[in-house]
Amino acid sequence: MTSLDNEQVRANSTSAAIEVVCSDAVSESAAHTHVIDWVVKTLRHADQPDASVSIKIVDLDEMVLLNTTFRQKNMPTNVLSFPFEAATNTQQFAEVEAEMEDFIGDIAICDAVVKTEAQAQGKTYEQHFAHLTVHGVLHLLGFDHVDESEAAEMENNEIAILAMMGFANPYETDLKDVKNDHE
Repeated sequence: MTSLDNEQVRANSTSAAIEVVCSDAVSESAAHTHVIDWVVKTLRHADQPDASVSIKIVDLDEMVLLNTTFRQKNMPTNVLSFPFEAATNTQQFAEVEAEMEDFIGDIAICDAVVKTEAQAQGKTYEQHFAHLTVHGVLHLLGFDHVDESEAAEMENNEIAILAMMGFANPYETDLKDVKNDHE
């Protein structure tokens, strides 16, 4: 694995530890260098500035493997979120859980799918990558889009966070009916 900024980051008024790693098959891009900032801003917006997150930017093969293994869908998707769930309160895991007190989970983002969807939706790669990063973090924080009211709340948060970062509303596009596996 290559590392973009594979250090624990403590950015202004947050003690969040955020790790971003690229799979070997993924070329690092300028957008990837902003991922930590996007996560920090999302965590602050959600009033969770101390939460810790791990993000891996993966290739198509790895995303298909993850999506097949965890969602039983043998196809790539744009982003997967894996919320951290503490083990049962046994002595065996007590020390590990104490170290991971603020850890909320892992996110996998498929670089190739982001590029393809951005082009299809008439967005920049950076704009779409920021949106999917925010989307993934919100999932880790418990947001979902299973029903209409949850979807509206999640989308409103995404729009507000992305606007704070200088990005347009990701749901306003000429290709609004473009669907992907994650939706």
